[in-house]
Parts: sequence; structure tokens; C-alpha cells
Amino acid sequence: MYRFKIQHYLGGPLIITLDAEWEQKATATIEGPDFDSFLVMDYMQHHGYTPFGKTAAFPQLAPMDIHCTYSTAPEFEFEILEGDLLPYPPSPGLSKDSLPPAEYYDHLFPAYKQKIPFKSFEVYITQQPGDTLTGFTDNGKPWHREVTYPLGYIRDTSQSVFLDVIIGNHSESEQVFVATPPGEFTVYMLGFDDQPKAAAVFQHHYPTADQKRLNSVTEASFTMMLDFEPD
Repeated sequence: MYRFKIQHYLGGPLIITLDAEWEQKATATIEGPDFDSFLVMDYMQHHGYTPFGKTAAFPQLAPMDIHCTYSTAPEFEFEILEGDLLPYPPSPGLSKDSLPPAEYYDHLFPAYKQKIPFKSFEVYITQQPGDTLTGFTDNGKPWHREVTYPLGYIRDTSQSVFLDVIIGNHSESEQVFVATPPGEFTVYMLGFDDQPKAAAVFQHHYPTADQKRLNSVTEASFTMMLDFEPD
């Protein structure tokens, strides 16, 4: 059994519990407020690694994966409440510190129609207003929606990933609304100054019966939280 106490600098502490040995994967459970859990899970989604340099993600993790991901992250305070800290096993491949540079993964970034500046970010637009967006409902039925706001991504070259975004009309807004469609990656909504409006736009583009309240962070916190480095 392992229990970890983790706290992001923007939030409060929470507890991650794993009923597993150091190298054994099991289902991780999180005890804590929703927003604090979001900060921890979102970091793992974008920055989670095993000691072997492979991607790690909730909920199937080994205790050493959690230690590898959060113990060296400057955004977090990390403490082992239960369980023994053991050495990492010999790596059969790349370590976290010897991963290829971001350019190595250029082919993984999706194709885009245009690149636009939005405040301090460069946004790669994949769907423009008037385009048709398709997907499936929670029960597997296909749906079609007209795109009403630019959809795309921001490249985070420091981590060789892309972050899905929806761009609103209020460039002066300092808020970033955050939502996660079921089975999809987190979507960051920039340029919206009203939570109900952002939620309605999100629901239009990602229709689901499991609609949860959007979280909100400041633009400055969003930039720092994701270690964003413009290319």
C-alpha cells in the first residue's frame, strides 16, 4: 500500500492511494477537492512519465510512476505518507532525462489550416467557424455540429505535446476555462470572460450528457502550470 500527499502551488493538498508494490501497476484513487484533483491529474496527463521514460497516466499507475512524475516537479510539494521509497529498476530504454528533443516529435502534431497569434500564444487552427465537427454521443450515436468558434491547439514544445483550445472573442479576458470531454483530452478555452457562455460553447462543440462545471484559472497560472514555451 502506498499513500502520497501532493499539493500544487495553486491549490490545496490531496491524497493519492495505490494498493500495489513499488513497481506494480494498480488503480490510483484521489481524495481531495475537484479543482486540486484536476491540477494533479492534468499534470500527469501532460507530463507523466515512468522511470523508463514512457508515458504514465491515471488511473493505472505504479507507485514509482507517481514518485517519478511529481517528486521533481517544481509546481508540487510531494510527500510519501505510507510505503517505502525504493530505487527505480534498471531502465530497458530511455530515461526521462534522455528523451529526444521536441523536434523529434514534429510528425505527431496534427495538421492545421492557419496559425494565428492570440495574446502571448501562437494558436494552430484546425477547425474554423462554418466547418462541420463530427463525433459520437455517450451512447455511440454520431452527431454533427457547425463550428462557431475557432478550434485548434497550442504547441507545448517543452513537453512535445499539443493542448486543445477554443478561442473566444474577448481577448482582454484573463481567465482560462478548462473542461474535459468524456474520453477526450482537456480543452482550454481562451478569450471567454463569462463561465455560462464558455460552458454553452463547450457543450455545443462537445455534446455530452455528462456535463460538469468548467474550472477556471488565470491566464498567468495557465502559462506557468503547463510550462508553456512558444516555438
